[in-house]
Amino acid sequence: DEGVHLHRIILELCPLCHQLRPKVLGNISRALYLRFEQHGNIDDIDTSIQLGHEAVSLCPKGHDGCNYHLSNLAISLNFRFRHQDKPDDLNEAISLHSEAPQLLPVGHESRQFLLDNLGITLITRFHKCGNIDDVTQAVSLHNKALMLCPPGYSNRDTMLNNLALGLKTRYEKLDVSEDLNQAIDLYCESLRLKQLDDPQHHKILHNLSSTLCSHFMQTQDNEDVKEAITHCQESLVIF
Repeated sequence: DEGVHLHRIILELCPLCHQLRPKVLGNISRALYLRFEQHGNIDDIDTSIQLGHEAVSLCPKGHDGCNYHLSNLAISLNFRFRHQDKPDDLNEAISLHSEAPQLLPVGHESRQFLLDNLGITLITRFHKCGNIDDVTQAVSLHNKALMLCPPGYSNRDTMLNNLALGLKTRYEKLDVSEDLNQAIDLYCESLRLKQLDDPQHHKILHNLSSTLCSHFMQTQDNEDVKEAITHCQESLVIF
C-alpha cells in the first residue's frame, strides 16, 4: 500500500509530457496487480489495466522500455481473465505478449521471459477454447525460451517445468507418447535444479507425479505408480 501511495505522489510530479511518466505509470500498474494477486480487490486490477494502457500509449514504438509496459499490461489482463473469465482480456494479453519479444534484439536477457509468458498464456487459452494450435505454438515458444537458458542459468528450472507442462498438455490432446516421455525427463531435470525450500518445488513434484500416472496408463509399468506415489508424498510433506 505504501509503495502504491509513493508512486502516485511521484506521478503527480510527472505531467503528460514528462519522459518519466510511462515508467511511473508502469510501476504503479505493476504494484497494483501484485496487490490484486494478494488481496483480490477487482478495483486494483481494473486500475492496473487502465494505467498500463496509458503507459503503453505514451511509450513510443522502439523505446527501450516499451516491451516492459506491454508485458506488464498483458500480465494484468491475464489476472483479470482468471478472475472474470472474459475472453477479450485473454486475447488482448496474447496480442501484447506476442508484440513484446519483437521489440527486443536477439540475445537480449529478457527475451526468454517474454517468450515463456506468451507460451503460458497460449496454454491458458487452449484450456478455454480447445484449439490445438495454441498448444503447438506454446511448446515451440517454451522450447525457444529453454534454449536461451543453458545449463547453469538461474531460471532454467522454471523453463524446463513450463515446457514439460506444455508437452503434457499436448499429450492429453493428441496422445503422442514422445511428448509424455519428454515431459517426464524435463520435470526430472527441473526437480534436480530446484532448491528444496523453493515455493515451486512441491508443484513440480505434483506435476511429475501426475505425468508418471499418465505414463502408467500407457505402459502399465508398476514402477511408474511407485515413483508417482513417492513424489506425491514428498510434495505433501514440503507443502
